[in-house]
This record gives sequence, structure tokens and C-alpha cells, in this order.
Amino acid sequence: MKRSIKIASVVLAVIFVLTIGIVLYDAGAFVSTEQLQTEGFKQLSIPDSETYAASFYSNKVEVAHVSVDVGLVMPQQGLAYMQFYISHEVGMLDSLYLEFTPTNPGAFIQWYLERPGAIPWPLMVFQTSSDARSTIVGVDDLGSIGTGTVGLAFFLRPYQATSFWFELNFTMHASGSLLTRQVGSAQIELPITLANAT
Repeated sequence: MKRSIKIASVVLAVIFVLTIGIVLYDAGAFVSTEQLQTEGFKQLSIPDSETYAASFYSNKVEVAHVSVDVGLVMPQQGLAYMQFYISHEVGMLDSLYLEFTPTNPGAFIQWYLERPGAIPWPLMVFQTSSDARSTIVGVDDLGSIGTGTVGLAFFLRPYQATSFWFELNFTMHASGSLLTRQVGSAQIELPITLANAT
């Protein structure tokens, strides 16, 4: 009899802990935060392209990979074309924020977001920073979009700008750790050498 009470108590305790974990997860209440490790962006050797990539690690295991390509351009219209991708094998991408700032003072860049693919996207932020120098694009909660590779594409029209700072911030969580939010960030100066900057 005592043994069945013990087993029942253990089972109830496990169910209670799992229920609390699921409730906290659904509410977005992560218990701990892990800063993902990265060596930052590195240029890839791809002919006729300005492609940069960064990997993010948890305990020396790669959990996310980011690539940025600014080599696709339409110089006849004075436009550059930038593609951004973040991929991950496991876990879920929760939020994503990109910030673009012209490197040299007095420069300006108009940004045009290409409509994401056919799958409906959650509400997206697309705004100017308080000092009017930076453009910010972001999603607080990617929902089901965050299960796979997430990609965005932009046209940019530079005015007196030959490069810009690209800042990436994202959060994700591992499949086996519902209560740990993983945070990744990286920054790099990207050239606009192939566009018709005026």
C-alpha cells in the first residue's frame, strides 16, 4: 500500500512539474537565459558576391547559422538587393530583430522590404530609430514561422552611403529545454560597393 502511494506521489509530482513548465512556456515565461557564442560574421569566398555568414553555438554545438548576401544588385535603378537567412536544425526561433545604420554621418539609405513567402507572417515591426538614422525590422513572436529557416529580402537605395552597419538580435529555445531562452547577437559593417550610391 505504501509503495503504491509513493509511486502515485512521484507520478503526480512529475505531472505537476511538466504542467507548470508547459504553462510557463506558453506564457513566454522563460526561467533562464543563455547567451549563444559566436565568432561573428566572416566573408565567404563566393565569386561575384558579397556573402557573409555567422554560426551560433550552445556548449560548442552549432544551434543556428546566419547568412547575409549583399551581392545581388540592380545598378541601373540605383538599388542594391540584400538577402538574409537564419537556419537551425533543432529548437524554435522565437523573435528576430534586424537593424541597418549607414556608416558615414550624413548618409541615408531607403529600405524596401520584399514581401515574405506565401506563408502568413505574424505582425512585423518596420520602423525608423528615434534618431532617424537606423531602420529596424523585427518580429516579437515568430510562432510557427520559427520552426524552420527564416529569410527576408530587401531592396536598398543608398544616398551618399557606401556601407552600413548590420545588427542582428534573435531569441530561440532548444527542443529539450522549454524554460531556457537562448539569445544571439552579432554586428558587421557591410559594403554597398556594387550599387549606384548617389
